Amino acid sequence: MQFGWVCVFVFGLRAMGDFKYVGLFKRVKQTRFATYDTFLFTPLCLWLCFTFYCTLIYS
Repeated sequence: MQFGWVCVFVFGLRAMGDFKYVGLFKRVKQTRFATYDTFLFTPLCLWLCFTFYCTLIYS
């Protein structure tokens, strides 16, 4: 159970990002990594956070 909450927290923080290079609130958006982050990495982290959260709540 504890590991699941750690995963929710870690993936949620990763999805929010560091407010400069990664996450939903990034400011640097013209790099190749930023494009991948917008369309692949951040949605993946949001989905993983949501999946772990639902698993913990409904199990």
